[in-house]
Amino acid sequence: MGWYEGPVDPFVASLLVDLRDAVWTLKRERMELKAAIADVVVKMEQQKKEICGLKLANEALIAGDKTNARKPAMARFWIFGILASVAAGAVFKCLG
Repeated sequence: MGWYEGPVDPFVASLLVDLRDAVWTLKRERMELKAAIADVVVKMEQQKKEICGLKLANEALIAGDKTNARKPAMARFWIFGILASVAAGAVFKCLG
C-alpha cells in the first residue's frame, strides 16, 4: 500500500510549497554562512601570525632605539672627558 493524501485546499498546498522553499533557502544560507565563517577564521589566524611578527619587530626597534639613545650620551661623556683633560693640561702648562 502506498502513500495516500486526500484532496488538499489550494491555500494549504501553496502554503506547504512556500514553507518547503523557505526551508531549502534557509539551509542554503546556513551552508554559505558556515563557509564564510570558516574563511574568516582562516584569515583571523593569518592576521594573528602577522600581528605576532609585527610585535616582535616593534620590540626589536624599541630595543634598538634604547641602545641608540645611550650612544649620544656616551659620546657626550667622552667629549666632555677629552675637553676636561685638554683644559687640565692647559692649566698645568700655564702654572708649571
